Amino acid sequence: MESQPSITVTAAVSPPGELVELPELKDDAGQPVRVWCTRVRKHYITRTARRLPGGSPQMGESHSEELSPDEEDAAFDKFLALAITLITRGTYLRAPDGSEVRPAFWFEESGLRHPLSLPGDYLIEEDLLALVRAILRISGFTSGPVGVAAEEETFPPGDGAGPPAGGGVVAVLPGGGEDTVGSARG
Repeated sequence: MESQPSITVTAAVSPPGELVELPELKDDAGQPVRVWCTRVRKHYITRTARRLPGGSPQMGESHSEELSPDEEDAAFDKFLALAITLITRGTYLRAPDGSEVRPAFWFEESGLRHPLSLPGDYLIEEDLLALVRAILRISGFTSGPVGVAAEEETFPPGDGAGPPAGGGVVAVLPGGGEDTVGSARG
């Protein structure tokens, strides 16, 4: 008699995600805060990226021109808008009772928030970047193993062919936030 495969017991399934340690942010015991990062639906990522004014991420040569202070501020504001969306949708901590604290961080008083969520202004730029990179990787927007250096991480091309041989460089080129690679096709 042949045995049939059984249905998976939910307790045996690990949630997709990555634990990210924030070495500069400490808990009451002096230990680095560790945040669980999860997938964010591609719809929310592309919708947020399309709404951002100015350049859109493109594969290509790096443009290392010097930016004016105003251009640097505008570039950071664009990054921060995307980071807030990703962090509020794709992070959680644990409450003392073991329940999830979603999101791990809040950024606006009127925004999505759990009573135990931490203020987003606790995060330094390196923390924001670490959380965003982990969420993008888990969500399928970048490739590379967990813990890979940012300069070794690649963004897959929009043609479904996977990452280019040898990787690629991510640069922000002029544009209006349009979907140049057909990400919204589905």
